[in-house]
Amino acid sequence: MLRPGAQEWLAAWLADHPADGDQGADLLYPDEDRLGPDGQRRDPWFKPGWVPESFWSTPWLESCAFWRRDWLRQQGLTPLPPGADPLERWRWQLAALERGPRIAPLDAVLVHRRFTTPPASPAAAALLADHLRRLGEGAVAVEPQPPGGFRLSWAAPRSCRLSVVVLTRDRPDLLERCLATVEACKGDLELEWQVVDNGSRLETTAALFAHWRQRPGSRFRVLLLDQPFNWSLLNNRAAQQTRGELLLFLNNDVEAPVPADPGWLRAMAAQALRPAIGCVGARLVYPKGTIQHAGLLPPMGRGCEHPYRGLPADTTVHRGRAGFLSGWSAVTGACLMVRRPLWQEVGGFDPVLPVEGNDVDFCLRLGRAGYRHVVCPEATLLHHEAASRPTSASATWGPAQSLLMRRWPGAMASASPWWPAAAALDSTDGRPRELGGRGWT
Repeated sequence: MLRPGAQEWLAAWLADHPADGDQGADLLYPDEDRLGPDGQRRDPWFKPGWVPESFWSTPWLESCAFWRRDWLRQQGLTPLPPGADPLERWRWQLAALERGPRIAPLDAVLVHRRFTTPPASPAAAALLADHLRRLGEGAVAVEPQPPGGFRLSWAAPRSCRLSVVVLTRDRPDLLERCLATVEACKGDLELEWQVVDNGSRLETTAALFAHWRQRPGSRFRVLLLDQPFNWSLLNNRAAQQTRGELLLFLNNDVEAPVPADPGWLRAMAAQALRPAIGCVGARLVYPKGTIQHAGLLPPMGRGCEHPYRGLPADTTVHRGRAGFLSGWSAVTGACLMVRRPLWQEVGGFDPVLPVEGNDVDFCLRLGRAGYRHVVCPEATLLHHEAASRPTSASATWGPAQSLLMRRWPGAMASASPWWPAAAALDSTDGRPRELGGRGWT
């Protein structure tokens, strides 16, 4: 149901955004919430701007969408009659989207649901798969995923070499779990390890290296670089020693949980091999089960924060977006996969950023070149953040933020289209912007 005053709000928006102006649109979609049995509003769904992967996995036009009649006539499209079958409406929407309308989100709740979101149907999934094929995405397996969304799976070629770069300075306990749990999930991927030993001293670390070198069929090399820590420089030097068509930069304090989705590594590879995609990140969770990384936003919080950080892994905030395939302006370097030619195209990571901000800068350079970045939900991994390198009172954080502000003023100031305009930017939990700041829970 439309919220009281919605039509007047929309009329005012249209008056400020004429159809023939730079900010005109052919398709508008508002935020929404749900009315409980007691009539109280709950479960707000603040929607991002048009991020293709986010829309495909959690479509947001079914409750309410406004289409410009003149544009529909130009495209030869006839609006569906009131009360049309939901499946037919979905088919019509996908066909209309293929015509390339100008799209704008409305950062206001203009519609209420009376019931919880119905689950997506296999028939709706099949229509989306056909839509993606027509868009040139190839054969994508689409399955319904609660609540009301889809799981999308691209196919990766059988013969694919993946080079995994890991930096370490002792902490063999962390490194052993990282190596063993990732190796166990490689499936039929051709995996090679390039470990950078950045000044280890323990005999147990040397013994671990020897063990992995001697494993039957193991492709395991250690590059000794005993020098001041510079994440960008060390990763660049290591990547130059590898041969895989895909590069995975992985922190030594990241591990696959037990049990893990056995196809998570292949799912990341399939995303990284898509022509439109730059970097692929994983959904990282703390050992206590809360989210550490489900995307990265340069302007969030004090800078370069992770949306949904600290929320339960199964959070339903923003229609459970943290559990679906989703697009972001950047992903964390703690687990970042990219095609080798793209890494070479932008010159790797910038050594001027030795600790913080190097992943953001790398993603923004690829974004400027036209590539999108995604977080792959199948890759849900454990991250013992800062277990091997404490970040408290970092002397490099402030200079890194200053450099990013100078180099990327637009990206550091605006979270559009990746973050809902109606959601606060000074908090990671997705709360309304009116409740931003301290003192609210």
